Amino acid sequence: MEHQPLTHPVSAAPVRVAQGVSPTTRAWFFLSPSMLFLGVLIAASLLVLRMSVGTKGAE
Repeated sequence: MEHQPLTHPVSAAPVRVAQGVSPTTRAWFFLSPSMLFLGVLIAASLLVLRMSVGTKGAE
């Protein structure tokens, strides 16, 4: 009686190449949420700084 192997050879997965999107565009796409978040944090910090050194009642 012959034993069959428990594992089968697996071929390499085909490489998918994104067409029409440059690596720079893809990088900006992934960086945009973090840049937006940092922009909101900086704007809030500047607003608090303006409120703390500005004239009282001018909020």
